[in-house]
Amino acid sequence: CGALVSWTPPTAADNCPDEQLAASHQPGDFFDVGSTTVSFTATDSSGLSVSTSFSVTVTDDEAPAYSGAPASQDLSSDPGSCGAVATWAAHSNSDNCGVATDTSTSASGDFFGLGTTTVTMTLDDIHGNSTTHEFSITVTDTEAPMIHDLPASMTQTAEAGTCGATIMWTAPTTTDNCPGDTLSSTHQPGENFPVGTTTVTYTSDDANGLSSSGSFDITITDDEMPVFDSAPGDMALDTDPGSCETVVTWAEPQTSDNCGPNPLLSGSHMSGSSFPLGDTTVTYTVEDQHGNSAQSAFVITISDNESPTLSGVPTSFTVTNDPDLCGATVSWSEPTAADNCGIAGTDSDVLSGSFLDVGDTTVTYATTDESGNLTTQAFIVTVLDDQNPQFTSAPASVTQGTDPSACGAVVMWATPTIFENCGSQSLDSSHGSGSFFEKGTTTVTMTSTDGSNNSTTHTFSVTIEDTEDPTLSGTPIDMSTTADPGSCGALVSWTPPTAADNCPGEQLDASHQPGDFFDVGSTTVSFTA
Repeated sequence: CGALVSWTPPTAADNCPDEQLAASHQPGDFFDVGSTTVSFTATDSSGLSVSTSFSVTVTDDEAPAYSGAPASQDLSSDPGSCGAVATWAAHSNSDNCGVATDTSTSASGDFFGLGTTTVTMTLDDIHGNSTTHEFSITVTDTEAPMIHDLPASMTQTAEAGTCGATIMWTAPTTTDNCPGDTLSSTHQPGENFPVGTTTVTYTSDDANGLSSSGSFDITITDDEMPVFDSAPGDMALDTDPGSCETVVTWAEPQTSDNCGPNPLLSGSHMSGSSFPLGDTTVTYTVEDQHGNSAQSAFVITISDNESPTLSGVPTSFTVTNDPDLCGATVSWSEPTAADNCGIAGTDSDVLSGSFLDVGDTTVTYATTDESGNLTTQAFIVTVLDDQNPQFTSAPASVTQGTDPSACGAVVMWATPTIFENCGSQSLDSSHGSGSFFEKGTTTVTMTSTDGSNNSTTHTFSVTIEDTEDPTLSGTPIDMSTTADPGSCGALVSWTPPTAADNCPGEQLDASHQPGDFFDVGSTTVSFTA
């Protein structure tokens, strides 16, 4: 109940050596709790002295201590009771200066209610130092409430048109060791229960958080099939262009079920699928979540109304006749038939390589697909007659003398013969056989023209030569005359003869002219036509 105290002692000094220092206490002495004065006195050899002091105060700051103080306890409620009796061992205490009081808020053997109760012990020493020790007594309600008369599990079919059923039962009761227990349930009698198994749980809760549960199952079965509210009807469609199938779309069926808006819908075909020619039955099956199912079906009929196509059909063209024939053997590349679903056959009324008469021939190709669709396409082959008629015999040029007394002649020739490949021709001639031809050369032109306006011209010349001499008439007879007076001759006149010819244009030449002077003697006067 004190303390060892140390300090640095003071030092003494004097003008005369041998001073002595005396102290009431020495450093390291034990001092009791309280205030103690420590005095120092310095005395010199002459008896002179001086004193000083200081106080050492020791305070009791040490609290009293418990030995064997009770620890906290966690207790369960006593059976049938809403609390518990708590006991604990006695403790001892000590203090450096002495214990004054030892008190406690509760004693061992006291009854403690539910919850935590703090027991406070206080120890005071003689100097007012205090020590407090607390421990808790926690009493927990470990006795759960009890549920009585819990219903047994039950099974029932869902009510028509609904996905559940209303179920009734008698509610159970509850008891507990502590007042204030309450009974709650996940469901109440008279509620509607969905299809399936629902566990109805009753829970009894007391005021201390303890609970008991009991449950039973209510099973509602769904025996009602789902229904189709709307579904596609039968469809009749044509094949898609260029395809032997058709992509078909439709609105998905609308279904409903007593147990939900979205029963599982499956179909044998999906909207947007491609369907072949003919009839295809599309079947939809709707199944609800409880395994009830229904079916709806419709028929998709795909028809091929697409006509086949012909490619490579020749365009109309023109050829010339074969030599010496009234037509031509004509060939062309056969067209190709195609169809979205297959060709049944292709025919032509005129075959490539056929002999075609002069003129226009329409060639028609017809192709039929396996669905009976027909396509025809035609072109015209024009065979031209480009061959001219041929003179196989024709008159040659003629040279002939004039007919008597005529300045020309009638000329005859044989009728020409002509070959024409197409049979019909006409003959035009600038002159006909038996025509009269004037003196000179005349060109006779013969033209043979056939029905295609082809023509051949043959010419020959007719030459008429004048082989008839001119004539003189009125030629004077010989005459005699006497010389003119005083002259050795005479002027003689006569009527000149006249000239005539079968061809006009004759000329008369004379050796002398009427009125010329003739010498005495005989002179021959000559006329030439």
